[in-house]
Parts: sequence; C-alpha cells; structure tokens
Amino acid sequence: MLLEKAVMEDRPPVRPLSLGCFAARWRRLRARRNQMLGADLMRDPAWDMLLDLVSAREEGQELSITTLCQGSAVPMTTALRQIDRLEQLSLITRRPHPSDKRQMLVSLNAATAPRIERLVAMFRDMLAPA
Repeated sequence: MLLEKAVMEDRPPVRPLSLGCFAARWRRLRARRNQMLGADLMRDPAWDMLLDLVSAREEGQELSITTLCQGSAVPMTTALRQIDRLEQLSLITRRPHPSDKRQMLVSLNAATAPRIERLVAMFRDMLAPA
C-alpha cells in the first residue's frame, strides 16, 4: 500500500481533458452504449446536440443544421423539433450560412454557453481521476 502511494505521488498530475474533447468523447460513448445494447433505448438528442456544439465551439466552428441533425441519430423531424426547442430555450442560435444561403449554421447561444460548459465541466471533473 505504501509503495502504491509512493508510485502515485511520483506520477505527474493528470491534465483534465478540454471541455470540447471531453464532450466529444462523452458523445461517442453515448452512441456506443446504444450500439452495444443493440437498441436505441436511451436517446437524448437535445443533449447530444449540445455536446456536439460544445466540441464545435472549442474548435471555433458552427455546425450546419444538417450536421447537427445527422449527429443526433434520430429522424430528421425529431431532430428539427429538438433544435426548435433548444432555440426557444435560448440555448442555441441559428444564423444563415455566409456563403451558402441554403444552409443555416447553429452554435451555442453566447449568453447561455457558459452555463452549458459549466455543466459539462462538472461531469468531466466528477469523472477525473482523483
């Protein structure tokens, strides 16, 4: 036991994953869970979309509505309803694509993004090695 403690103390501190990286990993794990169970028992497309948008925000990107819908892995109509709801709750913002007027871009709402990021950080920190 003492040897284990000494070895642990000699390890460099573990740097926490960035929020975007953690959100992307969490998102992939959620998708994998349904694959491994062989059923879509636990879907939360709105949360999956928010996780994708946290990752995109860290990379300085906005996602198209099409990309966000496809990533949610639910029917397009369901995904669009979730996007409408997220916008009504002021969690996301839509804007026209600057060079392709057929597309809309989606990002976290600047005013509420810190709340979403704090929530993701809470999960990340709870799961980090002590």
